[in-house]
Amino acid sequence: MASGRIEVHGCDIAWCAVGREEEAPVVLVHGARAHRHWWDPAVAAGLADRRRVVAFDLSGHGDSGRRPDYSAELWAEEALAVVDECAGGRAALVGHSMGGLVALVAAALRPDLVSSLILIETRIMIPDPESALVPRGTPAKVPRRFPSREAAVESVRLFPPQPVVDAAAVRHAAEHSIGPIADEWGWKFDPAVAQRFNDELINRYLARVECPVAMIYGSESSMVNGSSPLAAEAILGYPVPTTVVDGGHHHVILDRPAESAGAIAGALLAQGVS
Repeated sequence: MASGRIEVHGCDIAWCAVGREEEAPVVLVHGARAHRHWWDPAVAAGLADRRRVVAFDLSGHGDSGRRPDYSAELWAEEALAVVDECAGGRAALVGHSMGGLVALVAAALRPDLVSSLILIETRIMIPDPESALVPRGTPAKVPRRFPSREAAVESVRLFPPQPVVDAAAVRHAAEHSIGPIADEWGWKFDPAVAQRFNDELINRYLARVECPVAMIYGSESSMVNGSSPLAAEAILGYPVPTTVVDGGHHHVILDRPAESAGAIAGALLAQGVS
């Protein structure tokens, strides 16, 4: 596995990659308050077979640096910098939840760098005039701190609440989610990353996406259902191939890593990324 850091607008962005550089490149974008290791179970389940897979931590998350402020466009520029510097200059983008929103903004900003787009558990809605500008997500609050690493790991809960389908995958994500803070332990993410998207922004950028788009969601998801592909189709003006992962919840890449890897691989193949 290769790994490193790149600087994007004054902030260090941590990345890692598996697969040979001559293979088809895919860049993975994690969700809100998560990190690049959220993808490890799917990568281990075969997502990196015959592909160059690059994952990274958005600023304010994981092992990347923090900023005075965050925006959809800044995060998109981080994804594009990873494509340019770590994935050969053009790649498919695969995003989970908020990561899908970051990915679609990136695809809209630089169509020359993004060959295809896969949105996993990414909620798309036709804006209601009264709510189009309402920020999405949970308001920021200072995360709790804990006296030991194990106490911090054991405190991690998936959000939105859902059953823990694969305890080993959730613990792996939790172990990479926390770090030392002075003499205590706590979450790595910056509380200021909260609520950086709204429906108007999402739909404005999605309408500009030129590359093929596919969607994946879990059959038991509390966040995404068949209305999101329909909304995406209405905005894009063409059918959006969609895969429903049986038994998957919102964190489907942790719930069903093998099935998620297969769904991503199938979508990439249909988009011409072999």
